[in-house]
Amino acid sequence: MWVNNLDPVILNLGFAEIRWYGVVYVLGFFFSLWWLLQLQKKGKLQLSKEEVWDFFLNLMLGVLLGSRLLMMAWDPQTYLFHPLNLLKFWEGG
Repeated sequence: MWVNNLDPVILNLGFAEIRWYGVVYVLGFFFSLWWLLQLQKKGKLQLSKEEVWDFFLNLMLGVLLGSRLLMMAWDPQTYLFHPLNLLKFWEGG
């Protein structure tokens, strides 16, 4: 039987770490922007280029804020008693 013992850290720079889920977020953002721009270019998306960029930035902001809110729902005791911990993005989430 295979047991997951993969290291979540791709690269440790000492002062910061690059983790697999962060790379997946970045690749997902780039892919979604590319896809939206391709749809707009082919005329399948009735938005201007500026509107695509605005939509993409709102989408990215929603994903990042949503992930922080999910952390709060996942471990409510920590964030109810120490709400400033939500700002500690370097601790993951």
